[in-house]
Amino acid sequence: MASPNTAINFGTSRDLTTNIVLSFVAQLLDFDIGIGASSDIPTDVVEGFIREGFEKIVMADTGWPYYQASYVFNATPTLDIQTLTSVGTTATATFDQPHGFPDGSKVQISEVVPTGYNSQSVDDYNIAIPSFTISSITTVGTTATLTTVGAHGYSATNPPQVFIKNVLPRGYNGTYDISVTGASTFTYTLAEAQSATTTLGTVQDANPINFTYTLASPLGTVTALGSADSGSAVLDTDGRGYNANFLITTAGTLSYVTSIDSIAKITNCVNVTNMGNQLIYIDNYRAEQVWPVNSDNDIPGIPAYWSLWGNAINLWPKPDSLYQIQVMGYRRFSLFWLSDTTLPIDIDPEFHMPLMNYVLARVFQFQEGSYMAAIYLNNYELLVEMTSR
Repeated sequence: MASPNTAINFGTSRDLTTNIVLSFVAQLLDFDIGIGASSDIPTDVVEGFIREGFEKIVMADTGWPYYQASYVFNATPTLDIQTLTSVGTTATATFDQPHGFPDGSKVQISEVVPTGYNSQSVDDYNIAIPSFTISSITTVGTTATLTTVGAHGYSATNPPQVFIKNVLPRGYNGTYDISVTGASTFTYTLAEAQSATTTLGTVQDANPINFTYTLASPLGTVTALGSADSGSAVLDTDGRGYNANFLITTAGTLSYVTSIDSIAKITNCVNVTNMGNQLIYIDNYRAEQVWPVNSDNDIPGIPAYWSLWGNAINLWPKPDSLYQIQVMGYRRFSLFWLSDTTLPIDIDPEFHMPLMNYVLARVFQFQEGSYMAAIYLNNYELLVEMTSR
């Protein structure tokens, strides 16, 4: 049990890595100071101080661009299904081009016979991109050799780009060009050498032409093919509303699929497909006056305007083809690192020291050590000011 004069060990390095910060947090739990120092500080109290300090830092006007983000998603029109088969309750739909539907997104299936293959609403089917479980990854320098459980089926003469996820260390994850070396192996080049894997994940085609979804019950052979709408993007019935499932591409953040809820503020939208033309923001009410639904003006075309309504980005006019839209702005910060020690703290390392000083100030306040609380709070304010410069 620590005494009031016991120093907390911050580690031997001034490079405040996540492990050092988490080690520091663990030591706080045994730090008894001030009046009534008879028991350890409760874990939930310390975690509350950490969260409070974290939010205080990220809300400060530091000018730090860490939360600037670039989101890319496909504004996907209706795509015709080329084949649709099922085994048990698992249905597999295949298209003649990459479909652009993100893994786990909701897709609306229509016009298929038997009708049990169709969606009753946009919320009916969550799709899955076929993936393979990784059995091992070995490295020589920056060359990684990945082995799958079973044959991966990738062509040696025309290998696809693949998306690797859920591997630890996280440096193994991402989208890569590959060289197929066997029925269940391929190689790819890492950005930098990595230590041995501690957790193995999955690999899938980065530009798939098929997906699977789960039926309510087993069905017979398909006698009439239908189409698929990007339920993850289209929220309304006229195919204009685009929401959810942006792939975060900002350097320094983990790649993951999220919804528009992760965007704190949108600064602009760009039509990447059409030479990077920037879309013009328009008030949603005004847009509905210009392009009334089911009117003569409600004709699909190249998106030129964007608006916000509810939890959706609306494109005007509604897209007549598949377009890649880049949304730039500021993402919301994440607090998942509080409960998952494998994740980095979601602020730049420059802010780790201010965070630690703020938590210490609050710990001393909690134990009525007002003198030391004032010192650490002053340190916090000075460090934030210095970092802001």
